[in-house]
Amino acid sequence: MLDTMENEKRESGIVADSADLRSVVEKVVSETPVIDIHTHLFAPEFGSMSLYGIDDLLTYHYLVAELFRFSSIKPAEFWQLGKTEKADLIWSTLFVENTPLSEAALGVITVLNELGLDPNCENLDEFRGFFRSQTLSSLTEIVMKKANVSRIVMTNDPFDEEETTVWQTRRVNYKQFAAALRLDRLLNDWETTAQKENWSPSLDQKTISIARSFL
Repeated sequence: MLDTMENEKRESGIVADSADLRSVVEKVVSETPVIDIHTHLFAPEFGSMSLYGIDDLLTYHYLVAELFRFSSIKPAEFWQLGKTEKADLIWSTLFVENTPLSEAALGVITVLNELGLDPNCENLDEFRGFFRSQTLSSLTEIVMKKANVSRIVMTNDPFDEEETTVWQTRRVNYKQFAAALRLDRLLNDWETTAQKENWSPSLDQKTISIARSFL
């Protein structure tokens, strides 16, 4: 009788105990596709604006800040380096000479493991070779599938000339990417933005109407 009741509970979706609840929650969380709504990412059509590869991964600003806590290099010296040199320094400092324990550093290790790369390498040659062997589109598909992300919301600045050129000259049809307007320049630096767009710097009704039409 008890076995029958338990089976009926399971078939009806009722969780019998805390152990069952944990397994059910873990299953749902791990299998449910995610929509990432704040990414600062771009669809492959944006070319060089779509940052990817081990050098871009390692020069993420959280890791740069962490580097200065472990390295004697001065910020002014660091910013004089090229991206490749910066990535090499961060890798050797935070991942080879020290144990990667921060959330940002562990994120890099997770990415490497998921892509089948050995994070115990002392230099970045193998990683760079892997990313060079991938197209941006193929790598995007791999990462989204592994992360179970079904859709990505970009961060689009309508006042960025490089980005605006892409919208005006290319067809952005990568359906997994959605657009979202970033209006920092409009709200935080009105005079510069108005001058750039040949709008009146005074916030009268006409100018507001022009800005609204632009958006």
